[in-house]
Amino acid sequence: MERLTLFSRGLFDRLEAGSVLKGTLASGVLMAHSPSIVPQSAANHDVYIVLEDFGGRLGRAWCETAEEDGNRATLLRHLIEGHYIRPARIVAFNTTEGWSRDVTADIADELRRRFVEFEDVAPSMLEFLERAATNKSVKRS
Repeated sequence: MERLTLFSRGLFDRLEAGSVLKGTLASGVLMAHSPSIVPQSAANHDVYIVLEDFGGRLGRAWCETAEEDGNRATLLRHLIEGHYIRPARIVAFNTTEGWSRDVTADIADELRRRFVEFEDVAPSMLEFLERAATNKSVKRS
């Protein structure tokens, strides 16, 4: 059985004896842990996630979001700052209340209303607003 070398021998030797990481590496097992997108706290709050369009062969994927960053205010700030290259859809959900819905148009409308507050916005946000407006008018037809 072939082992994948993740660390140099020098780094491995410098790890504290008896450490969990050294024991894991010594046994040849190192598994990555993916956090759940469902909030761990029992607090009743809405969570927002973004479907990013990476284009071409890469397609679309739901962006990883830290639990503390899944709120509306952080989402709006991230959109303004350009954290998302091409957001295609935004979904909000609340596991305590048992609902989820597409809030793309709501978020775009809020950004448009607050647009006068922003001095410098990311080009990706402007493209998002344009796409959301186009999609909204198509749905009304």
